[in-house]
Amino acid sequence: MPMLTPMQRNGFSLMELFIVFAIISILATIALPSYNGSIERARRTDCNKYLLELASKQAQFYTQYASYTGILKSPVNCTADSCGLNLFTNRNEQGTCTVTVLTKPSDCGATTEPFTPCNEFTLLGKLDNDSICATVGFDHLGQKYATAGRDNTLTEDELVDFCWR
Repeated sequence: MPMLTPMQRNGFSLMELFIVFAIISILATIALPSYNGSIERARRTDCNKYLLELASKQAQFYTQYASYTGILKSPVNCTADSCGLNLFTNRNEQGTCTVTVLTKPSDCGATTEPFTPCNEFTLLGKLDNDSICATVGFDHLGQKYATAGRDNTLTEDELVDFCWR
């Protein structure tokens, strides 16, 4: 049987396959954290956008009823201000965060007798699977908030800037 020259052999050697596998592994190791960071940033941005939309709805509600509301999801058979912001769910459209609303004074709103107007609100968005920002928040004065996630190494001011960028 004649010997094949390097130009005549077919296929790859085990060493060549190992080198290609090593290069792909190194690239994946570098790219994966960046990809995960981009996904977290997109989720955070979606939640922040939703909080700002709800703050706008709160301003509209205040214009109409001279009070903010602590009701996000509409109760069954509600009317006027007892419907709150008239949402179907307290999660944003992408499902990346769960929103709660806090109002002050704590015993205010359409369901109180006598009626006590809510003159302050804070919207809080709990982020799903975010390693740096656990929650983001926004209040009636436009103040932004953030609480740290499991991998946070930022100061409080840096954290707010990071979570709201």
